[in-house]
Amino acid sequence: MTGFHPVKAYPYSSYAYYLGGKNAQWINPSFVLGFFKERARMGLRDHFSYEAFVEDFSIDSAEMVGELALE
Repeated sequence: MTGFHPVKAYPYSSYAYYLGGKNAQWINPSFVLGFFKERARMGLRDHFSYEAFVEDFSIDSAEMVGELALE
């Protein structure tokens, strides 16, 4: 992945834990990451990694949730 993605800078996200940049005993990303590893093993090429899944998502979440957003 190249470039900056805003979710990487958001301090209240578990994203860095899923990418291996942070560690905490109370976060266990193995289930979610295992899903992507299994898809890659099966040859399903829509998303090879959790990082690609998050960063390639082209719809702004604010657009998706609309008036439900608190900001």
